[in-house]
Amino acid sequence: MSCVFSRGGSSLSVKSNVKATSGELFILGSASGVPTKNRFCTSIGVQVGGELYLFDCGAPCSTLLYRMGYNPLDLKALFLSHFHADHIADLPLLIQTLQLKRRREYLEVIGPRGVERKILKILEFCYLIPEELPFEIRVREVDGSQVYDSGNLKVLFFETSHLKHYQQYLEKYPDISVNAIGFIIQVKTHRILYTGDTARSWLRHTYSRVRPPFT
Repeated sequence: MSCVFSRGGSSLSVKSNVKATSGELFILGSASGVPTKNRFCTSIGVQVGGELYLFDCGAPCSTLLYRMGYNPLDLKALFLSHFHADHIADLPLLIQTLQLKRRREYLEVIGPRGVERKILKILEFCYLIPEELPFEIRVREVDGSQVYDSGNLKVLFFETSHLKHYQQYLEKYPDISVNAIGFIIQVKTHRILYTGDTARSWLRHTYSRVRPPFT
């Protein structure tokens, strides 16, 4: 997982349990594909204006939200960079948690092209079918040309090459997807570059190319 932080004049808290008026970044997990004793699989969060946003949901992000004092019902949107297990393994449990907590407001899930089919299939396997959920899941597929803007938070998307080597298997496994995305996250004057997974040289090139993404 790669993150780069660019700060302007106001304060952005990066402490796990200190609330900041302008926004708060917190790390649920930052390990690689293998979790360790002290580091969990990838998931980062931003809380701003009473709204919670998650970027990837590696296990056990649902448990860690509670441990760090956050309410999953505050989740406004979930952003998925790609479908490697260390980035999405807690997705079914997160949805089940919202189901059992009787969430009513729709949840937006945003990811690369092809993600809707994967999400619906994994939830079906876990018996989290739409007819049984008390809330609607709205899946939005994006590439590098769109911007998400909730008023409190903006996200610019860009495509990465992280899964391109799987192209050799597309004929045998047509349901896999080689699409992956990264995010430029902006809260007020603060920008966070989150790639999901990629090489350091590609990260440096991307940061110099897209900075600043918007005002």
